[in-house]
Amino acid sequence: MSADRVQDVPAYILQKRPYRETSLLLEALTPEHGRVGLIARGARGQSKRRSGGIDLLQRYRMQWHRRGELGTLQSIEAEGSPHPLVGERVLWVWYANELLLRALARDDPHAPVFDAYEALLAGLVRAPRAAEQAGGGDAAAEPLLRHFEWSLLCALGYQPQGVVPGSDAAQGYAYDAEQGAHAAAGGRLSATGLRDALQGRFDTPAACAAGRAVFRAHLPELIGNQPLRTPAMLRRLRANRTELS
Repeated sequence: MSADRVQDVPAYILQKRPYRETSLLLEALTPEHGRVGLIARGARGQSKRRSGGIDLLQRYRMQWHRRGELGTLQSIEAEGSPHPLVGERVLWVWYANELLLRALARDDPHAPVFDAYEALLAGLVRAPRAAEQAGGGDAAAEPLLRHFEWSLLCALGYQPQGVVPGSDAAQGYAYDAEQGAHAAAGGRLSATGLRDALQGRFDTPAACAAGRAVFRAHLPELIGNQPLRTPAMLRRLRANRTELS
């Protein structure tokens, strides 16, 4: 099998873990090559200054060559500074990373997914950050994550379906992967919120709630039945804040 050489590719690192004695195994997200697995030889044996660190919140330009499933990283150069995220927003990025690692097969490019991920990082930096309340969420950041989830669904061919009939505020709605949006006794989703979510708009709490329900309905199609780990980490973080408050 001949080796393929790839040069000057924008990328984000979704995961890094030890590989053999001195190397790292990287999972990178790129627009043209999708998710790629790369070996950074000797990276664990170099100082952070020499190796450039390898930051999960940093955009890079990369070069690698490959023969087989894994490529060998030849160069990695940071573009700009790492995204300065703190608190829950770091966990939200970890969640996005875990989701992409589970939902995307290697070497299956989806340029809109790369764009959506980059928009999520930039949006989390720009969105105003209020003090995180015990047991609560990040109201400014949640619409960004809901839009990222929506973009991922659409890019992978799971565009949510359904038309909300009417706008009776007293009527409750539900969403499932088989029926789509539908009126339901005891349904907790509002007509306006669900209508906005089905059009990819998440400007209100009702739309965010509907978007969350839509994504959860399709999540098993993306990743199977094994749950994601990061949401449980976020729940534990909020529970610990509640105990300390």
